[in-house]
Amino acid sequence: MRFSLCLVLSWSCSPSPSKTIHTETKVLIDSAVDTATTTFRDSDGDGFAPDQGDCHDNDATIYPQAPDIPQDGIDQDCNGLDNTADPQNGAIIFAENCTGCHFDGGFDISVGTSSNYQVYLIIKYGFGAMPSFFSTLSDPEIFDVLLYVRENHNE
Repeated sequence: MRFSLCLVLSWSCSPSPSKTIHTETKVLIDSAVDTATTTFRDSDGDGFAPDQGDCHDNDATIYPQAPDIPQDGIDQDCNGLDNTADPQNGAIIFAENCTGCHFDGGFDISVGTSSNYQVYLIIKYGFGAMPSFFSTLSDPEIFDVLLYVRENHNE
């Protein structure tokens, strides 16, 4: 996006003895904007560039405010920390929301071979006969359930 010096600095663009200076300054600013936009390109297609807080612009699952999968050693939301979750709270949430279908504590997904991100997506959006929980559970609650399921899967 190019900015007109006349608009940005509210200078008068009417013809005057200094018109040439205005034109030269405008060209300089346009060049600077062009350089900045090509330097900060979104390389992974997640909608965020490094100057917008993307801390790993080669991975589309890592960007500001992304779901941060707990305790995987990766900072998906670019806040400088890996997410922590509470599996004890996950057990309570699981008992309240999941035991109607998972009454024996079993899981219909292969928890042992699924990534944390895959389990997160299954809990959030559902899979097969499993309903979605994105409208009833917050991301931190989903992460709590994820860790509870991960620690207690019985395959």
